[in-house]
Order: sequence, then C-alpha cells, then structure tokens
Amino acid sequence: MRQGCLLLAASCLLSVAFGQNWAGPFALTQGAGDNTNPSAVREWIDGTATRLVWQSNRNGNWDVYSRLCRFRNGNGWEREMLVCTDSGDDVTPAIATHFEVMGGWIYWCVWEKYDSPSAGRIMAASADAYDTAWSAPVEIGRCLHTSGDSARPFVMSIEHEDGDTVWAAWTEHDTDGWSIRYSYCTDGTWAAPAFAYTSANPIRHARLGRGLSVGAACPLLVWEAGGDIWFGCYVSGAWTAAAAITESPALDRNPDVISLSTFPWDIGPAVVWESTNDGDTALYGAWGTDFDSVSRWCDEAPAGNNYAPGGTPTMYTVLGQPFWALPVWTSDRTGNPDIYSRSLMWPGDAYVDNDPGVDINPTLTTIGLTQNWCIWQSNRNGNWDIYASYIYVTGVEERMKDEGGRMNPGPTILSGSSVHSLSSKVLFDALGRRVLNPRSGVYFLREGLGARGQGLVRTRKVVIQR
Repeated sequence: MRQGCLLLAASCLLSVAFGQNWAGPFALTQGAGDNTNPSAVREWIDGTATRLVWQSNRNGNWDVYSRLCRFRNGNGWEREMLVCTDSGDDVTPAIATHFEVMGGWIYWCVWEKYDSPSAGRIMAASADAYDTAWSAPVEIGRCLHTSGDSARPFVMSIEHEDGDTVWAAWTEHDTDGWSIRYSYCTDGTWAAPAFAYTSANPIRHARLGRGLSVGAACPLLVWEAGGDIWFGCYVSGAWTAAAAITESPALDRNPDVISLSTFPWDIGPAVVWESTNDGDTALYGAWGTDFDSVSRWCDEAPAGNNYAPGGTPTMYTVLGQPFWALPVWTSDRTGNPDIYSRSLMWPGDAYVDNDPGVDINPTLTTIGLTQNWCIWQSNRNGNWDIYASYIYVTGVEERMKDEGGRMNPGPTILSGSSVHSLSSKVLFDALGRRVLNPRSGVYFLREGLGARGQGLVRTRKVVIQR
C-alpha cells in the first residue's frame, strides 16, 4: 500500500520533463566486425566516471573491449581499450564498480572464455577510473553447458554484513541438471567457486543485486526457471531457500535487478522482467524485500511486444524521500525493434531510439547520480555496432527554470568559500547520511519549498569543489 501511495504522490507532485528527450544517439563503435552484448556498470555511482564493456569479432574471433565515460555536460565517452584478446572466443562480458578505500573506484569485468562448444572458463580483470590498461585476466571458475547455451556471468559490488565484496555468478548445465555457481573477491583474491542454486528446469539469465535482510544489504540472486522468476539472498554465510516472484501459467523471463539497498530508506531493490501475463509481451516489476508488489511497467496494449529489460537506479525526490527506477527495453510496437524507457513517475513510455535498424540488448548506467546513459547494439549500418544516448533525470529542482527563464540542466556547483551558505539547510551524502563538514564531492541538499509549499521538501543536488 505504501508503494502505491508513493507512486500516486510521485505522479501528482513531480513534473520532470521526461518525454522523448534522450540526447543522441552517439556511435561508440564503428568499422569492421560485429560489436554485441554491451554491459554497463549498474550500480548507482556518485563518482565521476563509469565503464562499458562489450564483445567484438573485428580481429577474427570474439574479444572483450571497454570504454570509459566521464560525467560531463554531454558526451563523455573516451577512447576504447582492450580488456582481453587472444586466439579463443571471449563472450558475454559484464561489469561492475567497487570502491576501495586506498584504491578508489575499481572496475571488475567478468566474461566467459569458450574452450569448446560444451565447456568454458569464467575470467575476470580489473581497471581503475583512469585511462590505464586492464589487469591480466584471471580464471575464477569453470562452466559446463550444452551447445548453444552460455554461462552468461554477471558481477556486482555489494556492501553487506561481511564488508564490501565483488560477487560474480553464472549458470551451468551438466548431466546433473542446471545450477547457478558463484564466487566473490576480497582484497583482489577470488574465492573458490561454489553452488548457489540447482534446478531440474533450465536456469537462465541469473542476475546479481543488492538485497535487504533485517534492514541490512546482502547479495541477491534473481533468475528464470520453468517460465517463472525466482530469487534468493546470501545471509549469514549461506543462500536462503529459492522463492518465487512469479508462479503462474504466464511465461516470465529475462529478469534484471535494480539495486539501491545501501540507502537507509526501506524501499529495497526492484526486479523487472518480461511476461505474457496480459496476453501480450509486457514489462512487469516487483518491489521490496519479498517482491510481493507486482505490477505492469509499460504501456497497455496496443504496445507491441516488450522484452529484454534492463534497469538502473536514478534519483527523484517526493516529500523528501527518494523514489527511483529507470527501466529500458526493446519493443517492436512500430514494426521493428526499438529501444524504449519509462520513468515510473511519468505516465507513458518514451523511445530512446527509433532508427529503422534493429535495436536490441539495452543496458543502463548512471553517473554522478543524475546522468543516465542507455547503451544498446544496432545493425543500422549493416553490421552490429554499439550506440548510446543520455538523459538527465534528476527531480523537480534540477529541471526548474532559473531567474532568467532558462532551464537548469544540472547540479549547483559550490566552491569551498561558499559552502557556509548551506549551514542552515540539511546536507546528505550519496548514502543518505547527514553531513556536517562536507569535503569535495556530490551531495543532496534538502530544503523547504517556501510559504506556498509548507510541509513539502525538495532535494537539490550540489557538487562541492574545494
């Protein structure tokens, strides 16, 4: 009920101009070969950079490449770099970011290296937030699968009861059935892989996220099995029993996790997936620790087939509380596959790209808490390439007009000498903690809306530069 009220309040009070205003697209790859399976950092980054990885066969076999993107007013993508190149096929990469006290933001990429049609190895490499090379790949696990399947590893940095840890998970299929295996990395060392879940039904599309257990963050696994969506959490050194998010005759598949459970507000993560529950193929989502609030997340019919969703957290504020989720997906509602998005506080879907080419496999990343990038692959030029568009989805205060009548597209930037002006207001960091003596960084300033808005609070993003 509380979630439903929050949705209603958001739609009534928030006036973010979210419609068809994605900037782009920008071509991130061009030239010979195919570039496919893009994956961007899913975590909510309060730093100033993010990374994208994908696979390319431009050299005759599949290799993994990456690009760094910095938080700028516009396109901040920098030169591409090799993550791994060798004589074998390196496929289905995924990426996450992890903050280390001494090392800053560290990016981990995991992928599968094919050894044969039925066996492979799970590899990992790391890089920092600067224009430096990736580390040498290390093997963190092995996988078996039938021809045509893929382990499709996934990676996520999770702050939980045992500290900040990088977790990787992948699927496996052998003569005993299907399973999800996992490993985790602490201080640069990966643990021996172990089994998380097994099933007689095919397990596909395993995704890691941040769950909630007794008010604290914990590793969360979500996957598809038997046409339903399942989940489990890692609590006190063990995985909980698998629980169903959906159990119905409908076909539910391709889940993704939107994680924000490091924040102190009890809203938990969200899961989004595609479903035939309404007779068409539509997006559905669920909130909370038990995912018991399920609803449709895309326009009603006739809206074509909607599939392969991805999601990222983003920042809105309603009555002083955060409300977040930005899914993207592929839809064929206009006759060919295009990329669409939807803010859960804005009525109606919005297209990200409607080029005549085939646009598939969208992924999302958020930089500086406010700049959302959607990345996908398209065959508009005859082969597969990677494209990206961005949007600022930051809440009412950053879309209001300034005194000159111009739209204010970004955060307020304060120098060290002007920080004292914040003393009469409440300043929070990216984890929702009150800050009394801020250092350089990104913060949220909460203040009343004035005489005509008594009882309401708005949040304004500020960047402090000392």
